[in-house]
Amino acid sequence: SPLTHRRGSLAMAVIGIDFGNLNCVISQAGRGGVDVLLNGASKRQNACVVSLQGKQRFMGDDASAIARSNYKNTALNMKRLIGRLFSEPEVQEEIALQPLMFVELEDGTAGVQVSYNDKPTVLSMEQVTAMMLTKLMQITEASAGVKVVDAVVSIPPYFTDRQRRAMMNACAIADLNCLRLMHDGTASALAYGIFKSAKGQFDSEKPSKVLFIDLGHSNYSVTAASFVTGKLAVQASTHDRQLGGRDFDVLIAKHMAAEFKAKHGDDPWENPKVRMKLLVAAEKAKKTLSPAGVSETPISCECLMNDIDFFLKLTLEEFKSAAEPLLARLEAPIHAALAQSGFAPDEISSVEIVGGSTRIGFVKDRLTAILAGAGVPLDPSAINSGLSTTMNADEAVSRGCALQAAILSTRFKVKEFSIVDCVSHSVKVAWDDGVPPSLGTGEDDAAPAAALPNDVVLFRQNEATPDLRHLIFQRGQPFTVAATYDGEALASLPPGSDAAIGSFTVETPDAGAGAVPQIRVNIKHDIHGILGVSSAQLMEEIPEAEGKEDAGTSAEDAKKMDVEGAGNDEGAAGEGKEAQEPPQKKKRFRKVDVKCTAAVPGMSAERLKSAQDQELAMQQLDLQVIETNNAKNEVESYIYSMRDEIIGALRPYCTDEEKATVEKALADGEDWLYYGDGYDTEKAVYEDKLKELQNTAAPTVARERESRNREPCVAALKRSLTDYTDWLAASTADEKYSHITDEERGVVRVAIKEHEDWLFDMLEKQAALAVNQDPVLLTADIGQHHRDFVDKAKPVVNRPKPAPKPEEKPPAPADAGQEGAADKAGDKDAAEEPAKEDAAGAAGEGKEPEGADRMETEEK
Repeated sequence: SPLTHRRGSLAMAVIGIDFGNLNCVISQAGRGGVDVLLNGASKRQNACVVSLQGKQRFMGDDASAIARSNYKNTALNMKRLIGRLFSEPEVQEEIALQPLMFVELEDGTAGVQVSYNDKPTVLSMEQVTAMMLTKLMQITEASAGVKVVDAVVSIPPYFTDRQRRAMMNACAIADLNCLRLMHDGTASALAYGIFKSAKGQFDSEKPSKVLFIDLGHSNYSVTAASFVTGKLAVQASTHDRQLGGRDFDVLIAKHMAAEFKAKHGDDPWENPKVRMKLLVAAEKAKKTLSPAGVSETPISCECLMNDIDFFLKLTLEEFKSAAEPLLARLEAPIHAALAQSGFAPDEISSVEIVGGSTRIGFVKDRLTAILAGAGVPLDPSAINSGLSTTMNADEAVSRGCALQAAILSTRFKVKEFSIVDCVSHSVKVAWDDGVPPSLGTGEDDAAPAAALPNDVVLFRQNEATPDLRHLIFQRGQPFTVAATYDGEALASLPPGSDAAIGSFTVETPDAGAGAVPQIRVNIKHDIHGILGVSSAQLMEEIPEAEGKEDAGTSAEDAKKMDVEGAGNDEGAAGEGKEAQEPPQKKKRFRKVDVKCTAAVPGMSAERLKSAQDQELAMQQLDLQVIETNNAKNEVESYIYSMRDEIIGALRPYCTDEEKATVEKALADGEDWLYYGDGYDTEKAVYEDKLKELQNTAAPTVARERESRNREPCVAALKRSLTDYTDWLAASTADEKYSHITDEERGVVRVAIKEHEDWLFDMLEKQAALAVNQDPVLLTADIGQHHRDFVDKAKPVVNRPKPAPKPEEKPPAPADAGQEGAADKAGDKDAAEEPAKEDAAGAAGEGKEPEGADRMETEEK
C-alpha cells in the first residue's frame, strides 16, 4: 500500500467527502488503505438534507425522515444552489421544485427563509452547506472515535470561481480544514490509479489513457486522464450540468402524475408533499428496472392524494422511450472529451463508469454505442456492455478525496504520486490603458521585449493546474487588474451567471524622481481552482557593482542571479569568434512586497465571521436541546419503570400508604410532563423533577436494596470469622506460626468474639422486623465491621517469621594466611614480568616502521 501513518497521527482523522446532491459519502484514510465510514444507522451513504424544526436542527438521515412533514423548513439540492445568483434561470428552475421560501441575499445569491427557534431566519446556502458538513464531521467522530483535522471535499468540475469560494466559505463556517476542493472525475481517477501505480501496472514513459464517465444524481461529467508510474494527469474534463439521475426520476414521477390526473382529475405534481412522494416512488421504480432481465415493475402509492391509492405498472420499454431525450445528451460530452484531450480512440485502455445512475441498463448500452461509434475498442456483448466497473460507483469519489487528503496532510507519509488537474474555464485578465505589461516566466523577470495588449487569456481551458503566472507592469500610480472568464468559456457557464471573477488593486510605491516602478503581479490558479493574486512585488534592479559585492556573500544568490551562460560548458567549448564574445549579463532584481487588495464576489469577511458565530451558537443550542431531551426522557422513563416496580418487585418493601404516595407522585409527574409546564421546560427543571420523584420512592428502594445485598455481606463476614477461628486452632501446632505469641493470638481471639457477637445480635434484631420496615442491620455497617475485623487480625497472621542468625566461622591460622598470600603474590609477579617484556619488545619493533610509513606519506 502507498499509505502509511506518521508517528503520533492515529488520534486524528483525515477524510474525503463526496458532497453529492442526493447523498454524501465519507471515507477515512488509514494505514494501508481507505475505509468508508458508517453513520448511526449503519449506512454508508448520508442523505444530503437539512431540516429545522423548533429549536432543533436535523441533518442527514435525521432530516430525511421528517422532510415531507416539515417540507417548508427543509433544504434540498444545496449543491445546485451554492454560490449562484438568485436571478439565474437554472436557479429559478431549482426553486420551483422546492416548497421552500427562497430570498435574494445582499450579494445577489440565493438564500432560504426558515423558522428556527420560533423565529423567521434567513440562511445563505453556504450556511446550509456548513450544517451538512458539520453533521458529516459528527458522523466521522462518532464512527472513527477521533476528531477530524483535515479533509478534501469533492465538487463538480464545472463549478465557477464564485461557487468554489462559496464552498470554501462553507467549510470555514463549519470549522472544517479543507485541504483541497477536488473535481469528482479527478478523485475517481486518483482512486483508480494510485494503487495500480504502486503495484507497477503503469509504464514509466508510455501513458495509459482512461476515460471516467460519471452520471450522478444531478450532473454528468466525462474526464480524460493519463497515467504513468507515479503520476496522474487530467487532460480534459467535459460535462452536462443539467443531466443526472434525478431527471430519470422526474420522467417516471410526471408519468405517474399524468396517469393519476387522467383517472381522478387532480394533478398531484402541483402539491409539494405529494410531489415528494411521487419522486420517492419513481426512484424506487428506476432502481428496480435498472438491472438486466427486469422488464417491468409495479408502482404503488397508498393515499397518494385525497385518500386515493394509486397503482401503476411501468415497463422497461416505456421507461426507455420516455428517456430518449436524456440518452441523446450523453453523447456530446464524450466527443468533447476525446477532442479536447487529444486521445486517439483506439489508444484508450479502459472506460470506467461511476455514479449511481450508470447502473441503469439502457444508459450503459447507450454509452457503449457512443464510444464504439467513436472508435473506442469496446465489446457491447460483454458484461456491462464492455464498460469497466472496477470501482464502487457510489464510493469512488470519496475514496479518491480521502487519498488526496492523505497526500496533502502532514499526518501521513504517502508514496510519491503526482496529481495534475486541468483548468475548467479559460480565464482572462485585463488592466488599464497604461503601458502594457509583459508576461514573466522566471524568478528574476526583466522587462520584456514585446508587450501584451490590454488583456490576455492567462489560463486556458484544460491547461495544467495549479499554476502561477507573472505579469510585469510599469506603473507610477495604483492600478487594477480585473479577471473574467474568457469569451469561449461563457458558453459553458450557467446562463445569467456573472462572468467577472474579481479585481485586484496594487498599491504602487514611489520609486524616486524620474523612475517608473516595475511591479510584478503573481496570479495563481490554486489547488482549489480559485483565481487570485498570491503577491505583488516591486522589482528593484540591483546595480552591477552591488551585485558583485553580494555575489561573494551567498552562493545560493549567486547561482540564482548569475550571468546567463556563465559556467556553461557548451558555451565554453564554442569555436571561433562566437566563443570569444563576452556573454550578455542578465539583469538582477530585488523583490519587495507591495500591498494588493482583492475584491471578489461572495461573502465579505464580516458576513463570514457572523455566519461562523451563528453556526457556533446553533451547535451550542443543539447540544442544549439534546441534553434537555435526555433529561426529559429520564423523567419519563423513571415514571414508567417505577410504576411497574411499585406493584411488582418493590411491593413487599412498602406499606399501603407509601405505595399510594408513590403512585400519586408518579401520576402527578406524568400529568406535569405531558400536559403541564414539563412539556417544554429547561434541563435543570427536569433534573429537579427526577430527584423529587426519586426521593418519594427512596425508602422503598433502599429497603429492597438492603434486603437483596444483606445476605451476601453477612456470608462474607461469617466466612472471615470462620477462617480466622480455624487458624487459631491450627496455628499452635504449626511450626510456620511458632514465632507468634499467645498474646498476639489473644488479639485475634478477642476480635473474633467481638464481631461475632455484634453480628448475631444484629441478625436477631433484624429478624424481628417486617421487610417493609426500615432495617437496623445495614450492609454498610456489615462492611465496616468486616474491614475493622480484618485490620485487627490480618497483621497478626501475616507477620513474617524472623530470619535465623548466620553461623560464625572459626578464624583461620595467621601463618597459613600470610604464607598463602606470599605464594600468590610471587606467582603474579612471575607471570607479569614476561608480559611486560613482550609488550616492550612489541612496542619497540612496531614504533619505527610506523614512523617510517608516516614519513613516506608526508613526503609523497
